[in-house]
Amino acid sequence: MAYSLATHYAGQALLDGFSFFTGKDPSNGFVNYQSQAAATVQGLISIDEFNRVRLGVDTYNNYTVSDVGRPSVRLTSYQGFTHGLFIADFAHMPASTCGVWPAYMLSSVFLVWAFNNDQNGTKWPLGGELDIIEGANTASRNLFSAHT
Repeated sequence: MAYSLATHYAGQALLDGFSFFTGKDPSNGFVNYQSQAAATVQGLISIDEFNRVRLGVDTYNNYTVSDVGRPSVRLTSYQGFTHGLFIADFAHMPASTCGVWPAYMLSSVFLVWAFNNDQNGTKWPLGGELDIIEGANTASRNLFSAHT
């Protein structure tokens, strides 16, 4: 099967093509997911002069268990895909340190973090996920895995 470019996410198009999840973390992580507006104000997302998008987490403040969680972002594509060739170009991934869990996954839809094809995440992990890049805590290498 030959593929041609159907969708391209870069710069503002990436931010416009994804919703910013702001609900409670389905896996009960210590995270406070931010809206696009809040993430912009806090410097968690940005677009540089080369049209590269930075997605991040608050690395400046200290948080305790009495806080609601560390501010971060979680994106879900508006468009779903049933098949395709998915290419991502990452200039940087966070170090594998305690509390860090960066991911690029596929599920029933193309997501930066997958949780089935349910936009509010209530059915995760019932639909499974395909981990392309997933770093958890002090992992020393990326592991490719499929969850069923």
